[in-house]
Amino acid sequence: MAIRRQLIHICLGNETVPKEYLDHLKPEPVPDKFSVMVNEAGMLRFNVNRFLETDFETTRKATVVNNESLKTDFEIFLSKEENSDLAIRVRDQYRIANHDEPVRARIVKKPWRTLYEEFLTERREANVTPVGSKRSLRKMVRKYFKNYRQPTPGDRRFAECSTCANLTLLMANAKKSDVLKGWSNGIDKEQLLKLTVCPEPKYDCEWNQCQECTFDRTVEKIRATIGDFNEIKDRTICFQTLVSYNAKSNCSTTTFIESCDTVEEFTVELTRSMFSAGSGGCGGKVIYNYDLVLVLLNLLGLFT
Repeated sequence: MAIRRQLIHICLGNETVPKEYLDHLKPEPVPDKFSVMVNEAGMLRFNVNRFLETDFETTRKATVVNNESLKTDFEIFLSKEENSDLAIRVRDQYRIANHDEPVRARIVKKPWRTLYEEFLTERREANVTPVGSKRSLRKMVRKYFKNYRQPTPGDRRFAECSTCANLTLLMANAKKSDVLKGWSNGIDKEQLLKLTVCPEPKYDCEWNQCQECTFDRTVEKIRATIGDFNEIKDRTICFQTLVSYNAKSNCSTTTFIESCDTVEEFTVELTRSMFSAGSGGCGGKVIYNYDLVLVLLNLLGLFT
């Protein structure tokens, strides 16, 4: 009924046509609007005068959500490096109003509530008006900044290789477990990767010829970092691992499965997550490789 009334209003040639129609329609004047509404539109006579006097154009011209200065400042704030970063996948794009081409998604690095509070605090300290509110900023994000979003589990899995993703997951499960919570809080992934190689990598380390960089030796090093390992090695811990399997002949599926095993077996699984099954190498050797490449590029003058 509302759409029908607006269309009748346009056909009658009134001057108060909504702005969104003015660029597409040029209403012609109607000499006898009353008879047209009664005879052709079938409107009751006592509603005609009230309808003709109705202004269908909104009287509220501007709101804080449509404030251009606030919108520009908030967009600059969101695009800062410490607040957001471009999505890893180039095809991760959004259709945004007033943009001819799709806009690449940006991943915010902080919760939305924190971003709102920091932005409003900056404006208050700088005495900028209008300051805005969390509610107006939330509406502005929904209307103008749909390409800004929080990271999803898919983003995290895509950003890491399967080996790194599995290591991250195992460490997260260790932090949740009462058995290894104290140990996991005192060690991080970088320290674990350093255990997979010698303190000073040599040529033999690079080609998997060193006896101190083997898989079994790394398991021993990790167990040595757990102070009460002999006491808790038979205790049970539940953890998830990333497993790939062929659901169909031409389709590979990767998923997480949960298993419960002893702490002793968990250290083996943790070590396995740091070694690549294809090459036998580990993350520590990849880091060593990267440093070696930088040294060679510096010598050749190709890297600054």
